[in-house]
Amino acid sequence: TNLTKPGAEPHDLELTPKQVLDATKADALVYLADFQPSVDDAAKEADDTAFDVSPYARLDIEAGHDEHEDHAGHDHGAYDPHFWLDPTRYADVVDAIAERFAKTDPDHAADYRANAKEFTGELTQLDEDLASGLGNCQSTDLVTSHAAFAYLADRYGFHQESVTGLTPDEGGSPAALAKVVKHIADEKITTIYAETLVPTEVAETVARDAGAKVAVLD
Repeated sequence: TNLTKPGAEPHDLELTPKQVLDATKADALVYLADFQPSVDDAAKEADDTAFDVSPYARLDIEAGHDEHEDHAGHDHGAYDPHFWLDPTRYADVVDAIAERFAKTDPDHAADYRANAKEFTGELTQLDEDLASGLGNCQSTDLVTSHAAFAYLADRYGFHQESVTGLTPDEGGSPAALAKVVKHIADEKITTIYAETLVPTEVAETVARDAGAKVAVLD
């Protein structure tokens, strides 16, 4: 059961009382600490059945990495939480979940491990495809609407600049936005990438001022 429904903005998740009850009574609550406060609260009530994947996600890129200083201040803790945009980190989390389930439900341990092996194989192939497909880009500057792509950038050799901060509603100051506009112009960047679930007004304003366009990176 997914607490964050398809098409919902994960940063804005607020659990209903029923979801909280279901989460606390579940055999396992898998979550990423310091990402969704309402899930953190449910995890405290769930106690031993809550499984925080953050130790296995290798969260080693500090919040604010490759961002402008005006973006300081967010709800995520010390590190960028968007680890799943690096398939190798995602694979490590998959293995950790499989081992946790195998321990909790030993009768099906072989199934959990086999499924994890199949899934991590797909992630390994994805990593190879991304490395191959992105290996000869003319530009390594990645300008995004919000700073969610640091792990992707780190894995595949890009430099991330963001219009807003770690959360989509964390708007930059006029000075920070001016720096982004200047960077886009100086580096002759043609595209700012936005996502399908977040507002694009600020990205579109920056693109217009910098003579760039907005495209979808989903």
